[in-house]
Amino acid sequence: MVSYSMNVYVLFIIPVFAEANLVSPYIKTKVIPELQTCTENTFNGVITHFENVSNIGCSERCSSHPICRRYMYDKESRLCTLFESGENCITHERVDNKLCYKQKSVCGATKCTRCPIGYYGEHCQHIIRDCKDGFDKELHPDRITLSYIQPVVNGPVVEAKCIFKLNGRLYIHFRKTDCLEVDFNKTFDEYANGFGNPVGNYFLGLEHIYNILQGPDRVLSIEFGLTTGLKAKGFAKKIQISSKDTGYKIYFDNFNPYSSGDSLTNLRGRPFSTFDRDNTSYICPERFGGGWWYKNDNVCSRGNINGKRVGNNFESTWHWQDDLGTNTSFSYIFMRIKVL
Repeated sequence: MVSYSMNVYVLFIIPVFAEANLVSPYIKTKVIPELQTCTENTFNGVITHFENVSNIGCSERCSSHPICRRYMYDKESRLCTLFESGENCITHERVDNKLCYKQKSVCGATKCTRCPIGYYGEHCQHIIRDCKDGFDKELHPDRITLSYIQPVVNGPVVEAKCIFKLNGRLYIHFRKTDCLEVDFNKTFDEYANGFGNPVGNYFLGLEHIYNILQGPDRVLSIEFGLTTGLKAKGFAKKIQISSKDTGYKIYFDNFNPYSSGDSLTNLRGRPFSTFDRDNTSYICPERFGGGWWYKNDNVCSRGNINGKRVGNNFESTWHWQDDLGTNTSFSYIFMRIKVL
């Protein structure tokens, strides 16, 4: 899901007519089914629509628009939709009659004037390490958007949800009922690498999180959207996880329960467990239906943010017992990290 290979296919190059000496190469990507409510969210980044145009005409409009970096074209209706950022396109309609293209860059003979969000430099040759790095460089001030990041030099490039304000915040875990449910009952390697749809529901990946946390001290925030319209939050200060070889054990100084309560402190020092790499003696991942830093006892955890929205029982349904009790009615659950 989240990491992108450099083996991409450059489909065509379009002149940018508004700026005669510039060209814009396009790369064909994927069209992914989603809920209509998900296509309307901030991270989809819709700019505008054009009717009754050709595919080439759609690419020309994207090239000429100052902030367009992706477009989706409907071959039957001839509808062209421009987007500010992102790798793939999502739709609540049919996917077989649609095409998605991302713009590689807009460059002239000596330098580029438009890079994919997260890339920078005269030739778009650099990439930010994380959302904090993008905030510090003021690449896209005050934007909430999809961005490419590269948590470790020469490592994989990752598409992530970034908030380029308030010191730069990164969503590492995103679950919202407006988008299709993603099954969080994944293998250990899938949790390491990340999974899901960055426009909708996704998990960034433990390996990427580990690399990001090697920098300045960070705080982890966990936020719950209640169906009553209220929200509840908690914060873990100086969050760290260990390397993959040691099981991505979780560490933090203290947890501020704020308005959510604390279902995390008793898990400090525990390795991450999944159904195929269970570090408990109580089949906790199987019972809870997802990976987590389970305690090695029969309770496993007082919280389950990776369970199903509606599980077979309370244990396998998303919840946070301290202090949200038996509530399982959430509109969203997010985890974000930011520099202290």
